[in-house]
Amino acid sequence: NVGDNVGDCAGMAADIFESYEVTIVAAMILGLASFGHKGVIFPLLVRGIGVVGSIISTYTVKAGPNDTSDTALKSVHRGFWIGSVISITGFMVLGFFYLRFDAAYLQGNPVALPGFPNGNPAELPVWANLGVAGLDMRPALTCLIGVILAIMLNKITSYYTHTKFTPVQELAKSCQTGHATNIISGFALGYESTVMTLMIIVGAMMLAVVTYMGTPPMFVAYGVAMAGIGMLTLTGNTISMDVFGPVADNANGIGEMGYDKEQMEKDDPGSYKRARQILADLDAVGNTTKAETKGIAIGSAVIAAFSLFSSFIATIAVGGEDKIHLMTEAMYHKEAGLITVADPVVLVGLLIGGAVPFLFSSMLIRAVGRAAFYIVKECRQQFRDKEILAGTKKPEYGRVVDICTVTAQKELIGPGLMAVVVPVAVGFGLGPYALGGFLAGTILAGQLLAVFMANAGGAWDNAKKLIEDGVYGGKGSEAHKAAITGDTVGDPLKDTAGPAINPLIKVMNMVSLLVLGPALAYNMAAPRAPVEWARWVGVVVFLVSVGSIVWAVLQSKREAPGLEPEAEPAGTPPVAGASS
Repeated sequence: NVGDNVGDCAGMAADIFESYEVTIVAAMILGLASFGHKGVIFPLLVRGIGVVGSIISTYTVKAGPNDTSDTALKSVHRGFWIGSVISITGFMVLGFFYLRFDAAYLQGNPVALPGFPNGNPAELPVWANLGVAGLDMRPALTCLIGVILAIMLNKITSYYTHTKFTPVQELAKSCQTGHATNIISGFALGYESTVMTLMIIVGAMMLAVVTYMGTPPMFVAYGVAMAGIGMLTLTGNTISMDVFGPVADNANGIGEMGYDKEQMEKDDPGSYKRARQILADLDAVGNTTKAETKGIAIGSAVIAAFSLFSSFIATIAVGGEDKIHLMTEAMYHKEAGLITVADPVVLVGLLIGGAVPFLFSSMLIRAVGRAAFYIVKECRQQFRDKEILAGTKKPEYGRVVDICTVTAQKELIGPGLMAVVVPVAVGFGLGPYALGGFLAGTILAGQLLAVFMANAGGAWDNAKKLIEDGVYGGKGSEAHKAAITGDTVGDPLKDTAGPAINPLIKVMNMVSLLVLGPALAYNMAAPRAPVEWARWVGVVVFLVSVGSIVWAVLQSKREAPGLEPEAEPAGTPPVAGASS
């Protein structure tokens, strides 16, 4: 229960908050380089509208007098839809009155001129200016694209993880033939969902690109960033959907452990079964809402990373973010053209970037196994206490929580260090263009891997819930045992490694931007600093970074102390169910 609150409430909230801040920072940087100060202020105003929309729509999510657990997901989605309508209406009205670019504004902000045909807003197509002189609704339209992207990600994730749709039903069916077929079917489901999710993200990004077709790259990048802002206007709804999951899960756990079946049946025959079924249904809905939230979080991470990648190229072109307003289209195209896989160094960076999410995931999943060992060891030790088994002594619940907390913090050091030092090693060792390839590889591989793990894990969990509802033999059947195996495999994927890839992508992008200036000046490949010892600075930083990476990997592979088989005390009976 504590873990649900930490992982699915606080953890996901921090992840989406990071996406929001990264996207809005990128949008403000790109807005300054494209539309001037209006390009900076507009994302902030859109964000404010999203907050208001989320507050209003959250209060519309409630159970009616005739609602059942079957309609819970519809109620949650209704709030999401209402929030979408409020947000779309709000930033369309805002855009109509705020996005006016008259001659006086363009004279004071000449960077905006290349964004209009022949430098004249009046020549924009009717869909962009609505026939109003000086109006440019393109930033608002790209926000609309972002909201549609969030809705589509919700739908596709729900399709692959909810019990009422074919993928999870087929996954539950595969449990009839054993553990292996369940795992194989879950992998197939996860891989397929990855492709469909990627196509939706690609479609949204292409719509944002087409909206600014014919303009310099910075305007196109600003459009994609605003799509990310639009997608995240519904952050309040997204977080509330995510929190629904652990609330329902914890309520189900309390009902399972705390309901007095005999007393409930005595007071109201059949009430125990009804109450347990309602809680189980809400738990299944919570699994879906958690998966939907992860889908939005992953999509937002990709949009944020793309926006930062454009800022990265612009920074290379002008030598620093403080000079980004001086960049020309020719400068951007020149530097972007150098980040090509035809350059072996860039290709090496691309391959390293694609490998990092896999190494990162392996470290996290291994850490889960190590923490689980400590917890199982502690539980077995307490089970051997005859007073606890007799009910005359309370178990030490806090001890297990302490183990989880301490282990989680210790195990975070290695993966956290990886996210910071790998971009530093690539930037100083191979140069800024290889670092650009590295970021591209990380964004692609990270997005695919994160979606696969989140959706496969959510589907395995709900396949188990479906069987527990009575299909294919119900609880205790061979199909149920196979489903438990799938759920056990899926939990570290959907709750640990999958969500962690989102901040990995964003942190590595941010670190790359931060070290780009020093890497340009002091990298080993082609330092720009006008001093003889510049290359040696790059060598030292590179070696220190590589040493840190090696240490982090070795730390993740170390064996937990006490992994040797324990000697059971003589005469101690085996603990029933300890292996589960």
